Amino acid sequence: MGHGVRITRFPPRWSLPHRLAGTLMILAPTWSEWNLAKTGSVERFVASYTARMETLGVTTIETALASMGLSGTLVLLCFESLAGIPPAAQKLVCHRRLWADWRTGQTGDPVPELGL
Repeated sequence: MGHGVRITRFPPRWSLPHRLAGTLMILAPTWSEWNLAKTGSVERFVASYTARMETLGVTTIETALASMGLSGTLVLLCFESLAGIPPAAQKLVCHRRLWADWRTGQTGDPVPELGL
């Protein structure tokens, strides 16, 4: 399916059926952002994460992805626990999807989800 790239602060707590090709921390939520999500401030989490992406900009993020030296499709992966986040808000705090939607808005290029 492509090269798995972790965009989380910590690796998964379980064994993966594949090897990760790398980690890109600039796309991982900061501790303060994650605490916003955990305390129910979903709108503030989204605003903070989006503002950080705006500050970084598409060029910086694309350069960081390219610097990984991986050719082909990159598959961004996250492994955060959503425990403690209300079920209705869980989809809203998916930073992988937030980034994908932000990037699409910036470039016009869709970032698809993998089918399960």
